Amino acid sequence: MGQNEDRLRRRAISAIRQGKGAWEKWLQQDRHAYSRISGSDLSGLDLTGIDLHLAQLSGSKFNQANLTRANLGFAYLIQINFSSVNLTKANLEEADMTGANMVGADLTRARLYNANLTDASLVKANLAYADLTGACLLRADLRGAQLTGTNFTDADLTDTLFD
Repeated sequence: MGQNEDRLRRRAISAIRQGKGAWEKWLQQDRHAYSRISGSDLSGLDLTGIDLHLAQLSGSKFNQANLTRANLGFAYLIQINFSSVNLTKANLEEADMTGANMVGADLTRARLYNANLTDASLVKANLAYADLTGACLLRADLRGAQLTGTNFTDADLTDTLFD
């Protein structure tokens, strides 16, 4: 990574750590900011309502972050750490969350249309009233998950683990 690219990465991470307003302002200056935060540790942040659609966040850590009503549609979230994250009413439409750690995450009323959750761990996650229409949950682990009102219409549940 070049010196300029490293500086831009640090500024993008600083902006997202300051919250939604600072992030949106930074996006106006750096249209590639979404790709600069991949692999970052953003644990514990309040990112309520943040727009991260199309972001490349693979390998990032969001442990115990608040992503209520966040837009993560079409994002690359491969092997992301969303343990104990609040994703209530978040948009995760067509997001790729292959191998994600979502243990204890709150996905109440989240939108996961056509999301890829292959090999994801959703142990003890709250998926109450979440919409997983057309989602791929191949080999996903949902043991102990709250599934009241969850919509699995046309979802691929091959080898998915349930209680």
